[in-house]
Formats: sequence, structure tokens, C-alpha cells
Amino acid sequence: MNDLNMAVEDYIYKVERAIACANQMIAGHASNRIKLIELNQAVASISAISKEIASDEEHHFVLQSALSSLNVSLLDLNTVANEAIQTLSGHLGRSFDELRASSEDLSRFSNHELDAFKPLLKKYQMTVDSVCIRLINDCVTDSSLLRILRSSKSV
Repeated sequence: MNDLNMAVEDYIYKVERAIACANQMIAGHASNRIKLIELNQAVASISAISKEIASDEEHHFVLQSALSSLNVSLLDLNTVANEAIQTLSGHLGRSFDELRASSEDLSRFSNHELDAFKPLLKKYQMTVDSVCIRLINDCVTDSSLLRILRSSKSV
């Protein structure tokens, strides 16, 4: 296998790793967001019930204590979810660094040498662009952070 084929295979592998990391971020973020919404609704429901039985002070105190505990747990869960996204952002940044290095390896070949692979490389570039748009649209990250993580030369 010649150097060009190996460089293209490496590039494709790096794209697939970056895509997998981004998809993991998107899925995890969506799942966390749904769970947090469900928990917020449960807390609101308990709070409403607590207000309805305010005349019974002993039960009201127990409910308020449980509600306070739930709120603390909700904040903790939100913190953990945000830390997980930050960790995955670091992994995505590393994946983009590797992809950038692989892209630079490809840039050492002439346009003539790359001609046979350009449709394939373009397809993978479009896939990277698509997942980056999904990361932004799903509010997993913002465009400025993604631009920093991704800043690479296109092949």
C-alpha cells in the first residue's frame, strides 16, 4: 500500500473517530436534557403538592426537606452533566487535532495525486461539517468553541 492510500485511510479513520465522539456528545446531551426536564417537572409537582398541604405543618416540613434535597440533587446532576460535556469536548478537541494532523499529511500530496480521492475526501468533509452543525443546533456547544476545536485546513 502506498503512502497516499495510507494517508487517506488514516484521514478517514480520524474523521470517523471525531464523528463518533461528536455523536456521543449529542446523544448524551439530549439524554441529560430530557432527564433534567423530567426531574424539574417532578420537583415542581412536589412543590405544588407541598403548598396544597401547607396546613399540616409536620408533613409540610418533611415535604419541604425532601424538596430541598431533590433540588440539591438536581443541581448536582446538572453539574455532572456539564462536566461530562466538557470532558467530551476535550476528547472532541483531541480528535480534531488528530484529524488536522492527518489532513496536513494529505496536503503534502499534489492535487494531481489526490484527484482520485477528492470525491471521497469531500464526502467526509461534508460529514464533519454536518456533525458540527448538529453540535451547534442541539446546543451542545457554541460555534466559537467549535471553531477553535476544529480550526483546520480543508483538504
